[in-house]
Amino acid sequence: MAVIQCKDISVCFGEKTLFHGVGFTLEAGDKLGLVGANGAGKTTLLKVLLGEREPTTGVISTSNGMKIGYLGQQTRIHHAEKSLFEAMRSGFTHLLDLETAMEKLELAMRENTADVSLLDTYHHLADVYRKEGGNSYRSRIVGVLKRLGFSEETQSRPVNTLSGGQQTTLALASLLLNTPDILFLDEPTNHLDIRAVTWLEDQLRVMKTTVITVSHDRYFLDSVTNKILELEHGKAMLYKGNYSYFREEKAKNVQIYEKHYKDQQKEIRRIEAYIALQRKWNRQRNIIAAESRQKALDRMVKLEKPAPPPAEARFRFEGTLPSGNDVLKVTNLSMKFGQKTLFENLSFEVSKDDRFFIIGPNGCGKSTLLKILCGMYPPCRGSYTFGYNVKWGYYDQENQRLNPENTVLEELMSAGGETSREKLYSLLALFLFRGEDAEKKIAFLSGGERARITLAKLMTKRCNVLILDEPTNHLDTSTREALEGALTAFDGTVIAVSHDRYLLTRMATRILAFSDRGAEMFEDGYEAYRNNQIARETEDPQEAKTIRFQAEAYRTQKRQRADEKKAQRRLIFLEEEIPRLEEQINGIDDEMNGEAASDYKKLEELMAQKKEIENILLSIYAEWETHQA
Repeated sequence: MAVIQCKDISVCFGEKTLFHGVGFTLEAGDKLGLVGANGAGKTTLLKVLLGEREPTTGVISTSNGMKIGYLGQQTRIHHAEKSLFEAMRSGFTHLLDLETAMEKLELAMRENTADVSLLDTYHHLADVYRKEGGNSYRSRIVGVLKRLGFSEETQSRPVNTLSGGQQTTLALASLLLNTPDILFLDEPTNHLDIRAVTWLEDQLRVMKTTVITVSHDRYFLDSVTNKILELEHGKAMLYKGNYSYFREEKAKNVQIYEKHYKDQQKEIRRIEAYIALQRKWNRQRNIIAAESRQKALDRMVKLEKPAPPPAEARFRFEGTLPSGNDVLKVTNLSMKFGQKTLFENLSFEVSKDDRFFIIGPNGCGKSTLLKILCGMYPPCRGSYTFGYNVKWGYYDQENQRLNPENTVLEELMSAGGETSREKLYSLLALFLFRGEDAEKKIAFLSGGERARITLAKLMTKRCNVLILDEPTNHLDTSTREALEGALTAFDGTVIAVSHDRYLLTRMATRILAFSDRGAEMFEDGYEAYRNNQIARETEDPQEAKTIRFQAEAYRTQKRQRADEKKAQRRLIFLEEEIPRLEEQINGIDDEMNGEAASDYKKLEELMAQKKEIENILLSIYAEWETHQA
């Protein structure tokens, strides 16, 4: 069944056409990725499809009765003053309304036992409540929160105490728990940690929801999408397949089109030469032949000249002098804010030419660690020392170190280093700031533009150690690839926080991973880390070769084998207990709708019994989710 149909959609800003002729159809369950360079119109098209913006031309048809979900780049969950659990619960407004109505009816029935109509209404609402998931939505919330790394302690905290990434994760979870028919996502993985992204991918793959997502996350697009719509040069092209398939097909299509264009141009030149020759001879039969070929040439459908590929950023990081072999030594570093401990007794070393990446859940202290190393925060305990001749440069993921009052050129000049305006303009061109772009105010730049000027400033510092906090956030695919190339060619050391799995796979030589087990070092890069995670998931922890930093992590590993059999037995019990309790609840519902329907005393006993079983089921669901995580 067609869920969304678009025909000849265009959007113009004044005389400038952003895109035109966009048309596609999505069936139920399709997962569409919108891709293209920054500024191509992806977010604008998303808003047009959402109905938040009118297209200049074209028609959009959406099936009736569709429940819509939307996550924007800056979306945060509502009710930020509430606890995580209560904020998530607030998303189930229809169930909360039913609960309120049923509670009022219960009170009314106690006060007016003779009114049978109250009981009939109550039974109807209870039946609707059960069919719409009222008996299980609380346990689903608890299970999802645990799966996303929110402990029971964290679940009681107000939402507004969470980091931006944690709030985005929470907003996504709330959306998905409400199972929309159509889900619009704008850069959903930008501020998510790896665990949350993996969870999101797992959910989207199995959901029957139709998904339209803007994303530059290549792993995410490969994992989730079955269609790709590319916006380029104001046009849209639909590909059936995931992102990798799209890249291959696009490259083939470009080659085929260029060949057809060259062949046609060659044929046109041949015909034109023939016509010119016939006219030169200027005899009757030559004139007739020339006119005949001219008519054929005029009827020919001319192929448009292939558009040049979009401009791409091209840059390199070059240091002044090489550092010594020992770049950084961290000894027993500890940090906490108030009562929250981020890490304790953290020790590690970084050597010259390392690609040292730090990963872990949002809020675990990754960015804080980088800020400590850059002297922005003092540690609570411990020390760190940079080695001989180290000159480091820092990239801030939020680009907060930019002056909003500066122009792009002034901001680059503020970094020091190069002073020639001609060379500064040339440098800005490498980062796609050309002509009048250099005079734009920082305050009016997009996220991608702010990221590019921050990278340009970092390039001028000529450092031999790059300290990068989520460097690929806000960058489009081509600029991400340019950054990867620059980091690969960089003759220095990289210390970075990132959740970009493509970057981690390609770049990381060593991984420092934060988790609830503490901090662990993986000496063979991201693949070693992934293999370790798979080994743990398959209950084979001996496959993981790690260096552990905290004593608690060692003790956990020693207890693991002994606890595994006990946990497995408990899991079997829980999986048998859940359907038994659910059957009991259904039996009570049937009894309430049957013989006990007119017996108020019996009805009250059954309602109390049902509530008690629901509480037990809630705790069992939560425990089951913990075993599954």
